[in-house]
Amino acid sequence: NFIKGRVSAGERDTGGLITVETPIGQLKSRITDDFGSGDEVVVVIRPECITIGPDMVGNASIVEGTVSEMTFLGNLIDCAVDLGEQSLQVQLVPPATIDVGDKVTLCLPPDNCIAMRG
Repeated sequence: NFIKGRVSAGERDTGGLITVETPIGQLKSRITDDFGSGDEVVVVIRPECITIGPDMVGNASIVEGTVSEMTFLGNLIDCAVDLGEQSLQVQLVPPATIDVGDKVTLCLPPDNCIAMRG
């Protein structure tokens, strides 16, 4: 998943993370370089690192969306979640208790989000 955005604060917080303003909301992210406020970045996160449901890590970025597609692949379920201007791929371990059309809460742990120069 590639999410375009802009750094909202150039300084890292106490956890070494930056905040990125994106079309899907604010995301906390690790960084690959020094960034200043307003710099364009792309936040990347692997589909298997996104979870559906409550924030189990305590500091995840939370976004709401609608499941638009589900494909059963045997050992996992590949889902597309529509977030308005952006769609994210999410991989779940069966059995999944969601279905196409369901509204879901996605948790994007900041340790799994990496901001790179866009």
